[in-house]
Amino acid sequence: MKADILSRAVRIEERRAVAAFADTLRRRLVLYVAGCDRSVAELAQLTGVEIKRVHYHVTQLLSLGLIRVSGGHARAGRAIKRYRAISEAFFIPDHVVDIDPRRTLQVELKERLSEALDRTRTGTLYSVDDQGMPRMTPVRDRAQKASIALERWHVLRLQKDDARQLTSEINRVFDAYLLRQDSTAPPYFLHVAIAPSDGR
Repeated sequence: MKADILSRAVRIEERRAVAAFADTLRRRLVLYVAGCDRSVAELAQLTGVEIKRVHYHVTQLLSLGLIRVSGGHARAGRAIKRYRAISEAFFIPDHVVDIDPRRTLQVELKERLSEALDRTRTGTLYSVDDQGMPRMTPVRDRAQKASIALERWHVLRLQKDDARQLTSEINRVFDAYLLRQDSTAPPYFLHVAIAPSDGR
């Protein structure tokens, strides 16, 4: 299926259009109208961003040729326009990218995580566990209402088969929640990573 999507994807190499995909909000706006028509109001609801700001970015995406007006309907005052991306998929070769797109997501995730976790955080406890392994544990004010946010870091000593099994289990959890998505629900960042710490 990935090869089929790649064969249908529009190739993007023009610098300004590439930069639009490096911007988190603009990238989401393009992808929210990839394959379906949406109004600015619907996009504002999906992104949780003020409607005037969404309108500005939609206008910029129109000028870049990444989205188009797909229709609309009249109402008292101004007509409501609907927008659609020029394709259901886009391919940007690595040689035209200044910043790895994962970096922009990492920055946004870090900001959102800090906002959510810092509300209840009072400090960090450094210690060792029962096996003498170093631990770094955030200390939280229990009286404060906890947000729906989580960050955990661990160095696990695993055999390769166990690391493969963990990777497989993480993928299963991701896939299960991808199937449960609700387009009317608020978005949550989810980032899980596993990698050998010695470069193997």
